[in-house]
Amino acid sequence: MIQINNRAMRIVPYTVVWFAAKPNLWGCLLKYYKQSKSSEAVPGYRKEDFFTKIIDITVPVPDIEANFDKNTSYEIRRAIKDGVSTVMGTGIKAFIDFYNAFAVTKGLKKINKEFYKYKPHLFITKAVYQDQDIVMHAYIRDHSSQRVRLLHSASLFRNENDSQLRAVTGRANRLLHFEDIRFFKQLGFKIYDLGGYAYNTSDTELLKINKFKDSFGGSLLQETDYLPMSLTLLSFFKKKFRFMKDLISSFISFIHKVFSYDKWNIGYISQSPENLIHTQQLNGKINWLSEDKVDYTADPFTANINGRLHLYYEELNFWKGKGEIMMTDDMHFKNKKKVNGIMEDEIHLSYPHMFTDSNRLYCIPETGRAKQVALYQIDMNNPYKFEKIRVLLEGQAFVDSSIIHYNNKYWLFTSVSGEHGVLYLFYADTLDAPFKAHKQNPINVASNVSRSAGRLFVVGQKLYMPSQNPKRCYGGSVMINEITTITETDFQYHTAFELLPQAPYDEGLHTINFEDGLLIVDGKRKVLSAMGPFKKVIRKLKSLNNPN
Repeated sequence: MIQINNRAMRIVPYTVVWFAAKPNLWGCLLKYYKQSKSSEAVPGYRKEDFFTKIIDITVPVPDIEANFDKNTSYEIRRAIKDGVSTVMGTGIKAFIDFYNAFAVTKGLKKINKEFYKYKPHLFITKAVYQDQDIVMHAYIRDHSSQRVRLLHSASLFRNENDSQLRAVTGRANRLLHFEDIRFFKQLGFKIYDLGGYAYNTSDTELLKINKFKDSFGGSLLQETDYLPMSLTLLSFFKKKFRFMKDLISSFISFIHKVFSYDKWNIGYISQSPENLIHTQQLNGKINWLSEDKVDYTADPFTANINGRLHLYYEELNFWKGKGEIMMTDDMHFKNKKKVNGIMEDEIHLSYPHMFTDSNRLYCIPETGRAKQVALYQIDMNNPYKFEKIRVLLEGQAFVDSSIIHYNNKYWLFTSVSGEHGVLYLFYADTLDAPFKAHKQNPINVASNVSRSAGRLFVVGQKLYMPSQNPKRCYGGSVMINEITTITETDFQYHTAFELLPQAPYDEGLHTINFEDGLLIVDGKRKVLSAMGPFKKVIRKLKSLNNPN
């Protein structure tokens, strides 16, 4: 039996009791029994059936494997041939980070610090492929009943458009289950619990999970969850007051929807690309610039010109309804100046992608309405002056274009306004040469990968691409994606981790760039104002006349 202390709604203390023979009548105010062997009705508890799939691991390993279906046995052997290895025992924090990255791609709830309460009973295993963790399992162990139960399972590459890599991951998951069974058997456990079974369901996703668990043989076991009276009463009162809560919430949402608008700002922290990839998070508190009076100061790009850091960014005022490219050389908006030489004034400008090549500084600003991607050179003696060199692409409303020289080619990543879940890739041998379309264009990717969120960068010879994550809201967060294959005919990637916005600009983050040991970011917050409705209407009218 396992007992975990917890709190309901952060107020009422109670204990979760796993695998008890029968609930204690006097525990109806304090204890929540999960997977109890009893099926009797007990006063003070609400009884719920729970089904799971278990495997008897007291029998010899060949007998256990004999109950696997043929495909599972084959997949296990294939995983070994693929070079997949397994590790019995790894850290809790590593699992939490791994699982939460998986949860982002699957739209699941993340694990929080409450997970550490299971620490005395936890055991975590993993499968490794090409020096990278691709599958992890977290178990709780009950030594009194000699039972081990799968609590969480996670795998990466779910956004990966490489079918071969997805297949390896699936095989690795089966191999890891098999090795886990052998390991726990050696430790003297008798029951391997696959962590639940969706009994009598028509849900297609749950049926797929059932089929996976069925492939290991075993038997279906019916147990009982007993929800205590205290939690039942809390649930009752919560429902009773839900109407009032929803009413208040709806009113607050209405106020925010009508009277709030987005305010973007720019900030920086001391962090290198290597540190970001290693830690997979922002390195401390962001230093935010003093806010400008305009509504948007976003899309920050930087360049070191004559030993001085120059910041280029998009400025947008709702009353104007179009973006402009601004520059400051002292990280203060009061000394900003508008760059000149970029197309006509009526064009909406944003995302001033800066890069250097052969000691020359270039910019590719977003000019979607002009339906072209143009290359500009910056005058190093007059950094506000842009000179148009050539048009790289034309014919579509390209947005957020980013370029990098990698593996002896120039790779141009871009998206088309209004097209979601697709990425366009072009390449050339030199900046002067025509850019050719990638064979796979348009490349199908996840919706949080298709739009660039800053310069691509290289760490340890691996290429990384920041992308915007719009799942929660526009510019909600940034995904860091590793480009695993990039050739003239093939493109593969996987999402490594997510960067979340930071207070007080915790409503959004959609651009990151590195320069001189600094990580430059933008951030969004909500501003409540009586002018909010007017700004939104004007912005909408302007956008209809000047779409990207």
